Amino acid sequence: MGKFRLQTIFKICSLLLLTYNSYVYGKTETPKATESVEKWFKKLKKSTEPKFKIIEFYVQDIVSGEGQTVFPVAKSNISFTSPTNFGIVVVADDRFTVGADPKSPTLGRGQGIAALSDLADRVLYLNVVFYFTEGKYKGSSVVILGRDPMLVNSRELSIAGGSGVFRSARGVTEITNCTPYSPTGYTCFKYTLYFTHF
Repeated sequence: MGKFRLQTIFKICSLLLLTYNSYVYGKTETPKATESVEKWFKKLKKSTEPKFKIIEFYVQDIVSGEGQTVFPVAKSNISFTSPTNFGIVVVADDRFTVGADPKSPTLGRGQGIAALSDLADRVLYLNVVFYFTEGKYKGSSVVILGRDPMLVNSRELSIAGGSGVFRSARGVTEITNCTPYSPTGYTCFKYTLYFTHF
């Protein structure tokens, strides 16, 4: 009973600390950033011409071992008896690079959540923000989400938004495997993004 109470107290304290940090650090946005978005939005109302963009990069996905970038955070009560591992949820912070080689220059980080969400096939629900940390798009991001049948070599997901130079991004990304898919090691994915933005 004492162990249960200690765990409960720890969880409550953790939630309170998380809430406090979100409150304190969530207020750090400067008025300049808001003004910048406001100016952009006023210009957008005057012009309805979208910009068309095609971008290609490679995601370095490491599920285990040295340099691991993907970590499981949750599972269902059937995850290890289901043939598709239904209900396993992972959080990723993958590097994405200029080329397929893992030593290729870094463009940014692909940060998000994936969940095995199909009882019949090995399919991920994927929700990832690709945040550029280097190059001409530094500070901008693109949001990709959708159904990812990861054993199919070529598949399409939606581009559902963006920030920085990619504000209001909409389009499609094609994902192909550069290396054989490995649920326990390293896989490289090629992303080709076709989208409009303002």
